[in-house]
Amino acid sequence: MPNNTDMTALCQALIAHPDVQMMQALAASLGGEARLVGGVVRDAVLGVLDLEGRLDLDMAVNLPITEVADGARDKGYRVIETGLAFGSVTIIADTHPIEITQTRADLETDGRHATIGFQPDWLEDAKRRDFTMNALYLQSDGQLYDPLGGCDDIAARYLRFIGVPQDRIAEDYLRILRAIRFLATYPTFTMPADDYAALQEAKAGVATLSAERKGHEMRRLLRGPAWRKGLTHLHELGLDEAAYQISLLSRPACDEALPNEMARLAAYLTPSDIPALDEAMRLSKAEKTALTTYLMPLSNDELVGLAGEDWQRYAYQSPPDIAVRAALASRTDGFYPSPERLRQIAHFAPPPCPVTGHDLIEAGIEPGIALGAALQEAQALFIASRFTATTAELVAQLRDKRA
Repeated sequence: MPNNTDMTALCQALIAHPDVQMMQALAASLGGEARLVGGVVRDAVLGVLDLEGRLDLDMAVNLPITEVADGARDKGYRVIETGLAFGSVTIIADTHPIEITQTRADLETDGRHATIGFQPDWLEDAKRRDFTMNALYLQSDGQLYDPLGGCDDIAARYLRFIGVPQDRIAEDYLRILRAIRFLATYPTFTMPADDYAALQEAKAGVATLSAERKGHEMRRLLRGPAWRKGLTHLHELGLDEAAYQISLLSRPACDEALPNEMARLAAYLTPSDIPALDEAMRLSKAEKTALTTYLMPLSNDELVGLAGEDWQRYAYQSPPDIAVRAALASRTDGFYPSPERLRQIAHFAPPPCPVTGHDLIEAGIEPGIALGAALQEAQALFIASRFTATTAELVAQLRDKRA
């Protein structure tokens, strides 16, 4: 098991969280125990948990969830029962929501839906989870409960299914896409060969998943630091066609110019892919618009302008998506911007024109139509200076032109 100062400090900080302590006290008052589980524990063991960021606090409790919900209400806490059928509720003790789930057993499952039952044994609860690194529980005393070797797998950077991979996948085919998403989230992790092969063997099962679930996993994959690796895995395993009804075709692009999920996805698409992808993952109207826009080819004038010495003017006067469109444009044109230029465009953030209406009035220009025209002229001069001219220099140029 990893044993380092960062991990210990992060685990202690989680245990000290006021809402965690309140949930542990609630469970104890009902004769049970509540333990942190899931992503926050995994990331604490990895030493990458951001305590200043948004914490998704998930806890397991060895009590029937209805008893926990009733006890929370008796304490005056707010209870949201959206996951009650699956043995989960969200409890808001102060302002921070905590999802709390009873220790469970799967009574019946068809790869999409499971019938959940309560059972109080922590080991049995761990066995029904997906990966060993997700079967880590942080007890109230700060000790880790790791019955299935999750810490060892984390130390070895293995994403390993619990038990027989085929069995875990058959319980919920979403675990196939979750595996790829975790590989995109944790760049140094790999899957054992048997586990990876099991993903491909069962890939047909992802077609039974809802578009909402598939879309959720794709968006989270695209936010991962190794998102290209994740998309490559999807294609290699045939999951792009099985889950999303498309064949992902990568094109060279400057990653710095692909700042969001849809820009990154566009690097693997053609415009004809958008309708099928919309059906497969329920794209929002904004997402469809973004993909369509990003995949619009640049005009010859835009290519020449962005590749030339006066590229800053083109970038400044173009819509914000120009960097993405340039990164995804065909490289067959001789005027195509170089990789270095793409990075410059991606990071281009010019200052606003330093001349204001007040500056021009002080320079003797009367308010009204003339002032508006002078402001536009000042902006044009600022752009022509490649955004280096000062207020005094611009006002002086305007005076000279009017002399």
